[in-house]
Amino acid sequence: MSTGPNSRTLRTTNGQVHTAVCTDSGNPLEVVLTDNTASDKQSHYGEVTSVASAVSTTIVSLTIPASKTFLLREVEVGGTNIATFSVEIASTLEAKKRTYFTHYNERFNFHGLEVATGVTIDVKVIHSRSATGDFEARIIGDEI
Repeated sequence: MSTGPNSRTLRTTNGQVHTAVCTDSGNPLEVVLTDNTASDKQSHYGEVTSVASAVSTTIVSLTIPASKTFLLREVEVGGTNIATFSVEIASTLEAKKRTYFTHYNERFNFHGLEVATGVTIDVKVIHSRSATGDFEARIIGDEI
């Protein structure tokens, strides 16, 4: 990384991601992304079977441990029936997606949404088909 007079270091307000943009006379821009925080990659999976119609059911739940923060990257959902999936953080609806015939899988992108200590993330499903359904979900992120 250049340390010349045209170098710039930009930081996010939380200081977790550093972006250095460097220019040297006549050379193209070089962009270097670094993350100086120690994180533990997390993947929490859950599934429910024989879910009855019109019953809101929690597929997977994650409570952030004491003295930790969770950077929510994405949530993947799927199942055997047309359904509405929702992601709730601290009992507040954050996002909702629907599946339909031939498209039974969805992905929610949260791009590192910060979830504080003690807060619970719930992934829920509800469907209105006459047959029972089987559903699965995965919460993906980084614990710091």
